[in-house]
Amino acid sequence: MDINQQALGITCVQTGSRACFAELIAAAHAKTGQRAVMLVDEYDKPMLDNLTQPEVARELRAGLRNF
Repeated sequence: MDINQQALGITCVQTGSRACFAELIAAAHAKTGQRAVMLVDEYDKPMLDNLTQPEVARELRAGLRNF
């Protein structure tokens, strides 16, 4: 997210990745007037890599729910 903050010329006030991400989307919209689109590629890869560790896979799945 640091790269995006630099590109937009802002520093997130909000703490935590979820809140900072929302702040970046709002800042991008305010700066450009354009709506933001988020593309997530291979979102399931970390879970698939941990299928033999069900507890880790569940934690990763829970983390994705924030999106």
